[in-house]
Amino acid sequence: MATVYRSKIGIELVLLLVAGMMPGFVTALADDKNNDPELPWILGGVFVLIIALMTSTRYKIDGNLLRIYVLVFQYRPIDITAITRIKETNNPLSAPAASLDRLEIKHGTKSILVSPKDKPGFIASLQRINPNINYTG
Repeated sequence: MATVYRSKIGIELVLLLVAGMMPGFVTALADDKNNDPELPWILGGVFVLIIALMTSTRYKIDGNLLRIYVLVFQYRPIDITAITRIKETNNPLSAPAASLDRLEIKHGTKSILVSPKDKPGFIASLQRINPNINYTG
């Protein structure tokens, strides 16, 4: 049976998103000579899309595979037996993680950043499948 872990949603990313989009909304709504009345709708659509991306991010442990989903998109599955290290990080690089409270998962020569809401449960699930995973908090 597969186990699904939802991404933690960090208030810091939500505030950054709102702060970044607010000037566009204010300018578009306050401009009496606005020649582009669609701009608030476009900005609103982008805002809704970003929120949908954040709320739909999830991590599924399915057999020996870790599957990562964002909206309808799926990242390449990760073989859990190939994971060598999990490390706590606040790395702000782009990743399927809706919070800066992240885990870096090292597998083979690659790594990926994730932010499960239930970090201890997520790590324990991975270590049950691969007890050789080195976790550093």
